[in-house]
Amino acid sequence: MSSFLAFEAPSIYEVDLDFFVRKGIKALLIDRDNTLDSYDSLFPRKEAFLLKEELQKRGIRMLVFSNNQGKKLEGYLKELGVPSLTSSHKPLPKRTLKFLQEQGVKKDEVMIVGDQLLTDYRLAKSCEVPILLVDPLTAKDHFVTRFYRWYDRMKRTKMRKKGCFQKAPLTHKKEELA
Repeated sequence: MSSFLAFEAPSIYEVDLDFFVRKGIKALLIDRDNTLDSYDSLFPRKEAFLLKEELQKRGIRMLVFSNNQGKKLEGYLKELGVPSLTSSHKPLPKRTLKFLQEQGVKKDEVMIVGDQLLTDYRLAKSCEVPILLVDPLTAKDHFVTRFYRWYDRMKRTKMRKKGCFQKAPLTHKKEELA
């Protein structure tokens, strides 16, 4: 029997952050694109800064990763001021595991937060770390990602019916962080 843990929530901004403390999480590796912010955001949203601050108060590091690259993304990540990994090659685990090791993060102390089964969920499973799977923040996506969303919706529905996800506790609504 697999010990892989998968949790689900509408948004990272709506999760009771003490949930991560109770799980022994010391670092969250959060996908930037449609999980933390929209994929084309030039600057972090106010909620991202507030999330970072609230996590720090709880002794949890925010790490951000993305399959994307480029100056716009680098500017966003620099503004947010957290360690980050671009061109992460999700769902392949090699670069992510190396990044976590460089950051001094142990696999049993990290949780991945992402919005896609094909990249984030598969990465977490191959790295053997828990995942919080969230809904995409916006409907705006790259062309290719739109196809993945269709597949994702169908597959998530089947996985929910099979009981593959545990519900993460929701107490911090976006409005409360604002």
